[in-house]
Amino acid sequence: MTVDISLIPQERVQDLISTLDNIQNSLSNNLVHKSGTETISGLKTFSSALKRSSTINQSTTSGEVEVGSITVYDKDDSPVGLYNTTRTNTTNTNRQRVTNKNVSGANWFDIRVNVNDAGKGWVSTSQGTGITSNGSLSDVSSSTSDTMIPTKGWVNNPNTSTNVVHRSGNETITGIKTFSGTSTITYLKSTEIDRTTPPSSGNQYAYIDVIDKNNNRLGVLGGKIGTDGKYGTYLQAGNEANIFVKSDGTNGYFEFPRCTTAATTTSTAANDKVAVIVTNYKSGTSWYRVWSDGWIEQGGLMSSGTTATVTLHKPFIDTNYSILTTEFQNGSTDTDGVDFTTLIRSKTTTSFSCSTASGRTNHWYAYGY
Repeated sequence: MTVDISLIPQERVQDLISTLDNIQNSLSNNLVHKSGTETISGLKTFSSALKRSSTINQSTTSGEVEVGSITVYDKDDSPVGLYNTTRTNTTNTNRQRVTNKNVSGANWFDIRVNVNDAGKGWVSTSQGTGITSNGSLSDVSSSTSDTMIPTKGWVNNPNTSTNVVHRSGNETITGIKTFSGTSTITYLKSTEIDRTTPPSSGNQYAYIDVIDKNNNRLGVLGGKIGTDGKYGTYLQAGNEANIFVKSDGTNGYFEFPRCTTAATTTSTAANDKVAVIVTNYKSGTSWYRVWSDGWIEQGGLMSSGTTATVTLHKPFIDTNYSILTTEFQNGSTDTDGVDFTTLIRSKTTTSFSCSTASGRTNHWYAYGY
């Protein structure tokens, strides 16, 4: 059915138009429009990416042109931050800019990607160039610049990362380094020594050298294992004297600098290199001691008789050793008319012969090198 609008009273038409305008304004005030400045409240979730159309051709554009941006304002409508995207004919730059109510004076941080060479990019800031400026993610060129960001290649190269300690190579570390912890703080590990397999010759070492400013050795702290299978730690002063605490897996041993050279007209022993007993023995009345410098002391009891030959417990290096004897008769108080003289008749490096006037038992003591 067709209605002739001319038959509707004019005031009713105006009321309808006014009502439609009110409805339109009400709807418009609660919608986001495609243009204009509007305030949106509440949390809005977008299920798809935001896209801004642009007529820029990145392959021909010269210089840097902004493609899109988001500015963050405070309650007084002052800008406090900016995220924008810019393009040139060589780079695609995502820049996040943060400022205190002054975008133009902001400090910024750039992540740049080279669109012509996939996988290459770099980072820069408003304070200076970051990881290179040629669009290739590579090493920093200096280890002293605060604006440089290190990469794995930079850290692994001692020529560039000069202010860090590397796992290999000769490097100088300054300052006091404090290691904390109640258990093992650190350890010196050898890649060659096997405690269960002694070396076939010589000793194997793992040690820390302490040197002076002229590279002269002051001392050594380390560990070693010998051909005898005994292992342990040692302290060494300079290139000579050392103290070695070692073990064979069951018993502990202690070694220190000792005199190992026979005396001459000049002493071979000293306060820092003393002569010590290295072997001793006792069985009944027989005994001996061997010292580190080769000195030997030994003694025993000679059988009774006017002539006796004594076999030495340890041989001397020559016949320049000395012999003392004293006659022994248990419980005797008779000293009158008894001759206690003992005559040494002959000496070899392994024995000596003697005669006594009384024919009684004698104690003997031989000493020398």
